[in-house]
Amino acid sequence: MMTDQRQYGIGNYLLFFLDQIGVSEQLKKWKDYQGLVNQDPNWDREFQKSIKDTAQIRADFDGFRHGANRDHSAHPEVTNMLRTHPELFVDTEATRDMKISGQSFSDTNIWFVQTSDTEKRLFCRQMLGIVHGACGVFLQALSRGQFCRGSIALGVGTDALRFFGEEREEIFGPVLEQAHYLESKVSVYPRIVVEETFPRYIEGRLWNLNELAVGTREYATKQFENFYLNGMKDLISVDEDGCLILDYAGKNCSELFAGWFESERISRSEFYSKIIDLVIAERRRFAVHLKKPHIADKYFKLHRYLESNQEFWI
Repeated sequence: MMTDQRQYGIGNYLLFFLDQIGVSEQLKKWKDYQGLVNQDPNWDREFQKSIKDTAQIRADFDGFRHGANRDHSAHPEVTNMLRTHPELFVDTEATRDMKISGQSFSDTNIWFVQTSDTEKRLFCRQMLGIVHGACGVFLQALSRGQFCRGSIALGVGTDALRFFGEEREEIFGPVLEQAHYLESKVSVYPRIVVEETFPRYIEGRLWNLNELAVGTREYATKQFENFYLNGMKDLISVDEDGCLILDYAGKNCSELFAGWFESERISRSEFYSKIIDLVIAERRRFAVHLKKPHIADKYFKLHRYLESNQEFWI
């Protein structure tokens, strides 16, 4: 049974779901787009903008994911493992096709990777890559005034299309449904909600290294897995309403992306202050100009979260 499931891509997946707020509503103003493309330039302009924004978000995700993983690979703990047990970093036939996949449509981006109990050390790196990319792309979108909601879900799914000769990277199943539910119904304001299953998954797979002999391959393997599992655990926090969220503006993320800010020659404090100013302006736009206080309150919550972490970006 397991062979058939693997053959058709059925398994547990970690999925990041990101939606740009307001884009679909803007496009829906021109429902009969086939008849309006040549008549109303507003539709085509908004449509082209949504395509450009989506492409930029995908590029940002890849950039932050690779950058953060590169910095992690330079961590003393990892370089020591690489020196003593280089085989831990070598891919195998079982994981040669393992990669982070993604799909986009309209105002939505999705990234996912299949998890596994075999070759767990390699899957942990890819899972951490999704978490890193999620934090980075959310921050970068905010800095451009692109407000998003997102979710991280872990559950059953399938990317079966590629097993039938399709080149598209698409995922189906309960994990996608759950991620969409968390983003659309639970997140409420711009943030990334984390399904409770995910931190339980992490806790259940952390090893007690005190029970193993230091210097052995088994010890190095478990240490490797713990390093990446703890990397994910450190980026999850509890919001003021009790929801689990990715702490993309917290202390750990500020330190995680220090190398990126340095390479891009961007001041962290100026970057963060700009985000806060954009959030204040958006809140004011809904409260004063659009007379929608209930929406303005959502940006007040975002502002409060950002201010509570401002000390880490000075």
